[in-house]
Amino acid sequence: MMRLKKALVVLVLLFAGTVQTFAQPGDPEADPDPAVPITGIEWLIAGGCALGLKKLLSAKKTGS
Repeated sequence: MMRLKKALVVLVLLFAGTVQTFAQPGDPEADPDPAVPITGIEWLIAGGCALGLKKLLSAKKTGS
């Protein structure tokens, strides 16, 4: 069990080191305000609207 823990610690340290070494600076001539799509939030908003509409319609059917 101790051997597995040591191997796990070594692997984590190796992966953490490689993340640091592959970091590259950004493009200095890039647009300072790029348009970033926020697709996850749109899906959450659409799902919330659909759920709210479903609950509204089911409440009207039951007469509540």
